[in-house]
Amino acid sequence: MPIVISIAEALELHKQQQQQEQQDDNEQQQDSPKKAEKVLFLDGSWWLPNAPMTARQRFEQGPRILGAQFLDIDDISRKDGTAAKLPHMMPHPSLFAAAMDFMGILSPHFTKVILYGQEQCPYVHRAWYLFVAMGHALDQLHLLEGSIQDWQDAGGPVDTTPTTVPLQASQLDLSKRTLYQPTVSEPQYVVNMPEMLDIVTAQTTTTTTTTTTTPLPPAYIVDARSKERFLAQVDEPRPGLKRGHMPGALNLPFTHVLDEKNLNKFKSVQELTESVFPAAAATTTTTTTTAVDKDWWKDTSRRIVTTCGSGATACTVAAALVLCGRDPSTIAIYDGSWAEWGAAPNVPIVVESQQDDENDDKKRPPSDRGDAPPSPSKAPRTKE
Repeated sequence: MPIVISIAEALELHKQQQQQEQQDDNEQQQDSPKKAEKVLFLDGSWWLPNAPMTARQRFEQGPRILGAQFLDIDDISRKDGTAAKLPHMMPHPSLFAAAMDFMGILSPHFTKVILYGQEQCPYVHRAWYLFVAMGHALDQLHLLEGSIQDWQDAGGPVDTTPTTVPLQASQLDLSKRTLYQPTVSEPQYVVNMPEMLDIVTAQTTTTTTTTTTTPLPPAYIVDARSKERFLAQVDEPRPGLKRGHMPGALNLPFTHVLDEKNLNKFKSVQELTESVFPAAAATTTTTTTTAVDKDWWKDTSRRIVTTCGSGATACTVAAALVLCGRDPSTIAIYDGSWAEWGAAPNVPIVVESQQDDENDDKKRPPSDRGDAPPSPSKAPRTKE
């Protein structure tokens, strides 16, 4: 599915949008209502809490694509109940709709949204998945194939004037009826802790013998954290979380689906389908009772549930699967991810390590081991 858009294509759309806005400004009276944006560029960047600057601060400082707005996944998120203790949980559709109205995105069907990221930011896919979860039309939703720096290098117009992001969730009036109407009453393609526990339980109770075969588990669990974290060889970056992984999970570090030289781009579809996805089939530990075929990602009889540290890079793997033709309705992300699972008192966790692969792993470059290189501003290594 063509979820990515090239810089050249995006430049042409941006030019057309700027011309349309100029025409509208000439035709509209001052008191006329704001027209819906036909194309909107949206910075969906996010950085780890220990980065020197937040994504919001970087956007405000500039440069940013001319006319672009900023979506703060930490701000536009659910903060009630158990979600209050977890980062950037999926918001209720009413909050999302109010945010869309504020930015001029007035329809999930007729506004083309192009999401882009700051240089070497591998987390923008969470913002993309937020739109997917709210039912925004996929043919109106794209990820820019490159960063703000790539846009500038191609001659794309930018705004370098310092500004302040006006959108604040606390200031939105959720009692008003919105023009943007999500097509769902709750975020779709997202699983919570009880659902994840059911999926893991199915993984651990499924058995296959020469005489009896029980039904296969309802999902493939794909963990996007680094191999070292998956195999409990290092501590989690968030204090108080247990080491290990969910029983039956596959390990597909999110950096494996991204271009090593430009984390704002995916690897080619050919490399993903012929090398990256098949390699994940061999990452299951000894607790797995059913073998995983190398073409597991093509198996539409079972959902793929992605998980990571906090629900951000799970979306990176989900986006890569969609890019390679997987229907989004057959994918889900575990929203709480390891930030929730690793803190829970009574959930199954595997802490075994596969020592026979350690030497091969040490030969890989750092980015291939699931730890992305630092950003140009020398942000800490990314371990979402």
